[in-house]
Amino acid sequence: MSGAFLTAHSANPNGDLNVCNQTLAVFDGKQRFDLVLTPKRVVSVQRTTPVGYAGPAVICQVKFIPIAGYQPDNPGIQLMSQTNEIEVWLIPVRSTILYVPYRIVLPTPVGYGSALATSIQVAGPSRASAEP
Repeated sequence: MSGAFLTAHSANPNGDLNVCNQTLAVFDGKQRFDLVLTPKRVVSVQRTTPVGYAGPAVICQVKFIPIAGYQPDNPGIQLMSQTNEIEVWLIPVRSTILYVPYRIVLPTPVGYGSALATSIQVAGPSRASAEP
């Protein structure tokens, strides 16, 4: 899923709400759906661990739009497509123009579920050796 957000980019590393103005077309191998992102707000994330992230996060509202390959009477699909409470927090990746998911929050039948990135590693391409 993180790969789908690699289109979120901005030269502004301070929390650019414009990264939320996009629609992601997703095919997961079984069903097709759109994730429509719209801007909500920018927050400042405080570090909670010695190596955790600290800095701006852009919060986008996410609307789940099912297209094909799903069961219309599936309660999970109905919940996801009817809610306006799905959020993704995008953070800038240092030394790039990319914003990547930091936190995802969505409703479930028993409360809210969330996922939080605990580390991000950026590595450039490795150079080929001049020796055989």
